[in-house]
Amino acid sequence: MDPPRPQPDHDIEVQRFLEFLHRELSESCCEQSLPHADFIPRSCLQQYFKRERGSLKRLLRAVIVKEEDIPEIETVQDKYLSVLAILVSIGYGAFLPRFIEQDYSDQQLPFDEKPKYFPIIPTQSFFDLFAVHQWQFCPQIFEQRMDNKHVKPQRVLPVVSKQLLKESAPATIYKVEIHEEYDRLRGDPDMLQHVLDSSKNRRHTYIFKQFTGAHGYAAYNKERTAFKHLKSSKESGKTIIGYYGSFSHNSTYTLILEYADRGTLDEFLRTVQAPSTGEEIMKLWESLLTIQNALYAIHVIPSDTLSYTPDTKDFSALRGWHSDLKPANILVVSGNTDSPFDCEFRLADLGTSNFARLAALGHDIQTADEGATRQYGAPECYKGDLPNHSPLIHPQKADIWSLGCVYSEFAVWIVLGQTGLLQYEEARRRETEKRGITDIGCFHDGERALKCVKQWIDHAFDNKRNSDHVTKSVLRKMVDEMLYPDADACPTAKQLKIKAKDIFETARGLANSGRSGSMASDSTGRLTKQLRPNKKRRRRYEPDDDNSDDESDAPAPAVPSPSRRSTHMTGGVQSPTSLNSALVGDNVYETPYHTDADESTEISTSTSTTSTRRKQSSPASMHGRPNPKSDRKYAPEPTQSPDAGAQESRFPHRNERHQGDITTASTDSHSPVIPTDDKEVVKSRAEHGHGEVSDMIASVQLVESPSQIPAPAPALIDLPKLKAPKPELSLDRGIIYYSDKKAGRSPPLNDDGCMKTLADPERDYVFLIDDSASMYQYRDSVCETVRFLAWLLKEYDKDGIDMYFMKTGGKYHARARSSSDLLPQLSQTMWACQGTSDVTNRLGTILHDYRDRWAQSRQPKRFSLSGLFQGNKIKPLSIYVLTDGEWELGSDPSKLLRDTAAFLEKHGAPESQLGIQFIRFGDKLANKKKLEVLDSGLGAVRDMIDTEPVKGNVFKMLLGPISRLWDDH
Repeated sequence: MDPPRPQPDHDIEVQRFLEFLHRELSESCCEQSLPHADFIPRSCLQQYFKRERGSLKRLLRAVIVKEEDIPEIETVQDKYLSVLAILVSIGYGAFLPRFIEQDYSDQQLPFDEKPKYFPIIPTQSFFDLFAVHQWQFCPQIFEQRMDNKHVKPQRVLPVVSKQLLKESAPATIYKVEIHEEYDRLRGDPDMLQHVLDSSKNRRHTYIFKQFTGAHGYAAYNKERTAFKHLKSSKESGKTIIGYYGSFSHNSTYTLILEYADRGTLDEFLRTVQAPSTGEEIMKLWESLLTIQNALYAIHVIPSDTLSYTPDTKDFSALRGWHSDLKPANILVVSGNTDSPFDCEFRLADLGTSNFARLAALGHDIQTADEGATRQYGAPECYKGDLPNHSPLIHPQKADIWSLGCVYSEFAVWIVLGQTGLLQYEEARRRETEKRGITDIGCFHDGERALKCVKQWIDHAFDNKRNSDHVTKSVLRKMVDEMLYPDADACPTAKQLKIKAKDIFETARGLANSGRSGSMASDSTGRLTKQLRPNKKRRRRYEPDDDNSDDESDAPAPAVPSPSRRSTHMTGGVQSPTSLNSALVGDNVYETPYHTDADESTEISTSTSTTSTRRKQSSPASMHGRPNPKSDRKYAPEPTQSPDAGAQESRFPHRNERHQGDITTASTDSHSPVIPTDDKEVVKSRAEHGHGEVSDMIASVQLVESPSQIPAPAPALIDLPKLKAPKPELSLDRGIIYYSDKKAGRSPPLNDDGCMKTLADPERDYVFLIDDSASMYQYRDSVCETVRFLAWLLKEYDKDGIDMYFMKTGGKYHARARSSSDLLPQLSQTMWACQGTSDVTNRLGTILHDYRDRWAQSRQPKRFSLSGLFQGNKIKPLSIYVLTDGEWELGSDPSKLLRDTAAFLEKHGAPESQLGIQFIRFGDKLANKKKLEVLDSGLGAVRDMIDTEPVKGNVFKMLLGPISRLWDDH
């Protein structure tokens, strides 16, 4: 082919196109000093030729002499627009047919090396000229999941705006916008088509966190690795700041992160006025408490990062900790409305986080403190800096402490506003200075929480609004435990998640009941007040605490208590039915702890002004007038300390923390409603501190007139009695109970006496574990289930609990009196799950052995003068089979179970002699039906089989196979 003639730049179409290129160049913000640092999106070329009808055909005719060499218009539009623009811009548009001939299309750009059949010209290197100009038409595409990608120095970054937000070591933070055509970070497969078809600006905003130098690279790599560990967590981009990728370019290392448009939590608390309604307060708490979900995701890395190496027998799990949890590292993202309280919170700055392999489940992590956050750091971090103290800390427990400090500040802001928050900070600053603590403004004295911290928590606790059903429960059930320096007493992030769920279930129930009416009414339409007994105050801090006589002298706001603006009768308001009966409807809270005794029955009304917590009556209440400021926004005024007049804090001691929190199923624990026709009873209660006489007498007088008593109701139709509700206990809440007991707290278990069934008579307990490959994904849950159930059962099996595996060879594998002694072998076996399991074989071995021993025990042993003696009595047996039901083909235990039931029936064994509970993991429908058939469709002569999902009721797991009442539950 003859060499093309020079491009006719004087042609009108060529000039128009060159002017368009010059005009439409989008300036890039990349840090490079190339002469051509601008880029032209391909969509601009398409829009130009679409707007200028026939311009592409005229341009091709202008630059290509021979008519037969002019390519099809559609071919150029689809594949060669950028190539054409590059060639025209350097004056060689006539070479386009040669590029089409060799299929050098836009998708092959940019050329890093000279292609084999690239055109040449005699005067200079055509490829070098083409290569220099190609970059402005080939910006870097930001692909989804790009990790540590090396971007060539010549490559233009399609950043259309860049704003410096923060500059500090080791990173500089920029807010950037990436051109929508080259933004594939969110996984849009055809962003270009969206650009052409939509008039809306689909441009997204991101954060570029940029590092430079050797030290910067180490910090960049550490944080990048942290995000990689969390990539499969559902909390990534939800409660943890979103991570879109990372790259290096011109000696700069960049993390691409989600942009939080509302700044940090620290800025939020200082610029936004505290909420004034219960709905706003609940919404904010619900958003903030998701941070503990983020913390759990860091503390317990998702399963796919666990490793097992058969050669080294490395059974290890990856666990992490944040190390720098504080308001400045919690970011705020706007919600869907303009409300300042419609927002989401994200945990950020993983640069100080660390990860380590854990040898086995149940082992704790100890490591040296790396000195991240000091103001929000735990006491053990401070002690590690002192002589004669170990530098090792429990880093995950230190994270919980830091989060507890954040929650305490948030609670003070919710209740007392910005003024209260500033005075809370000032109180800590003064006390730490007074005590000589070098971490000025921290929350501890090197050993435990500061005195002023306890006082301010109490102050917020006592002064929350009546419509606020969350703050008090958060302080009582979460913050109090989080701020214990004793690592053994500290809750885990998972336990905090469960506690938060319970708190919000209770709060929503209270909010709904408040909207439907907080006063009971008789048939005349008059309102009657009813008392609930024994409403307990927040307990005082132990008098023997060595801080109890060291009062903080920091001023604090004397804020009118929102709770004092509406009535709380003595102990609150209680319906005639028991608490558990009231919960049988829509508001059943599945928890052994049910609801906070102070929260669950506290009902507000605007018709009275008494309060069980007030130190003195307000003027409005003294004159019997309703307070017009009920639940209104108020402005705190700095005056006296939060606990003025008190000699000790009401921060509860850990051994009595949960007393009063646990309700039982018995109705005897609730006093009956005060009779409305007995004033003496009312007065007697009032004289003993059970309320205010005037209010009680007023409630009595509402219905004491005979004319107001309604006519007797017609006889009701006899209805079948409803079954009493069974106590409920989920595995998650059971683990909290377990942890509380281990930490020295003594919460009662709301079992309604059902656990006594396990002790009478004494039984043997066996765990049969499915260790096939399909159970690998449930290995952590299996370990937690066995640990908790074995802990509950150990006192009822005096000779130790047995544990078998379906696959692993050998008949007997483990027997232990302690649940913790079973865990090492259980952990190793579950983390090496492989193959398929035959439940019939392993369960058959256990049942045939039990039947043989039973038969032998029934045979006569010897004769004596006193008559016939029988062999040793075989104890009843409960078998707990932990499985997902994914057994190998042909493995069906139905015949085995029917034969065993017939054997026991033939020999007259008691109904509870043998029970088999299948604890199901997973929700595969076929496996679920398979286990349900074993439970209900077996057709055996006696019912000794039960099945329950692992997320079901623990009491039913334990009792279902040996109690007909529980099996039918």
